[in-house]
Amino acid sequence: MNTNVEELRKAAGRLVLSYESQVSTIGSAVNASNGILDAFKKERVAINNRLEKSLTRNASLRKKDFVNMMRDFNLYQEEREQEIKRKIDAFLKQQRKLAPELKALLEGVNRGDTNNSKAIISDIQRRQAEATREISEAIRSFQEEHEQFITEACKILTSTTGLSVADFKNWLGQAQPYKNAMTATSGKMAGYG
Repeated sequence: MNTNVEELRKAAGRLVLSYESQVSTIGSAVNASNGILDAFKKERVAINNRLEKSLTRNASLRKKDFVNMMRDFNLYQEEREQEIKRKIDAFLKQQRKLAPELKALLEGVNRGDTNNSKAIISDIQRRQAEATREISEAIRSFQEEHEQFITEACKILTSTTGLSVADFKNWLGQAQPYKNAMTATSGKMAGYG
């Protein structure tokens, strides 16, 4: 029985160290994530400006028409950014709630109360791993989408034939992973070019 209590103390201690380590990196991770999102947004705006200039210069597209064509795409991007920020906020809230749980767990183990301690430790570790995985996956996915958009936009901007409205509409309709966001726009785009 004494060995069991000691094992739980060690496990709880490792969990506290893990928690402290995670809390110390949360601030820098949040700042880095916000910095990444801001950099992505600036890059997207710059590419949009280049696309708009190319289309207005080469294809006589009005700025208003370009804005309308890009509305759903830009909305999709902003929603994705907000989704990541919500996940980060939820993670921070979870970490704040975890401190009292850890304190109660350690107090219970120190009193010799081992009932459910292993299950509580396991649940806390599972929740931490799940939240970390969700945030990492959301950022990774968003980064991949962003890089693909930038790559595809740069390709179409550097085409030797010049950018036409028809080429742009075709590209915009095919741009992955934005097809779903653009489906609603396809009817609106029919009147352009």
